[in-house]
Amino acid sequence: MAPPLHLYLLELSIATPLPDMPGSDAAEVRNDAELVLTLGHRRYRVRGWKKPQGPESLKVNLLVHRPGDVAGRFHVDTLDLYAVKARVALVKAGGQELSEAEDVLKHDLGRVLLAQEAETSAALTRESSTA
Repeated sequence: MAPPLHLYLLELSIATPLPDMPGSDAAEVRNDAELVLTLGHRRYRVRGWKKPQGPESLKVNLLVHRPGDVAGRFHVDTLDLYAVKARVALVKAGGQELSEAEDVLKHDLGRVLLAQEAETSAALTRESSTA
């Protein structure tokens, strides 16, 4: 037997709206060789992404810090963003050094990877259009 109509309508009215989709992260390219991303109160600087590499590798130098941190804590490492072991190590060490939750840094690192891929793709498009 179906529930009364007023109970069905009540269930529909208490449903929560869908959350907003995350916006695109604003990545700033500096000196044509440095990508800077600010995510929350953390700033990521990526270097070395312009070096020629194969499609299976994305080896970069990555620095994460909090610009307003009076203690000046930061973490810097050179890693392949496509290598899961390297990402896990960065998240663990960065979490300890910055006293930040590893889940937050893991999520940030995924966003850094996607921004890096987008910028690399855009750079390749610009280079091919000028050639």
